[in-house]
Amino acid sequence: MAITKKESEYRVTFRRTSIVEADQGRHDADWHRDHAERVAYYTDDREDALGSAKSLSDNMVRVMARLAEQGANR
Repeated sequence: MAITKKESEYRVTFRRTSIVEADQGRHDADWHRDHAERVAYYTDDREDALGSAKSLSDNMVRVMARLAEQGANR
């Protein structure tokens, strides 16, 4: 996860490397960048940003585990 702060606003999104790995080569770099912005969450509350990052991270862990399982079953 990436949490950045610009002025008084926090931006929470997936790191592009995570998006690329989960995407498994289906899309190009422009799509990965755009996807990171589409799923970005903005807030002015630090605790909200942290909680959202943890929740999104948990979701990515589940997605990656499912992809690994699918790969093992092939």
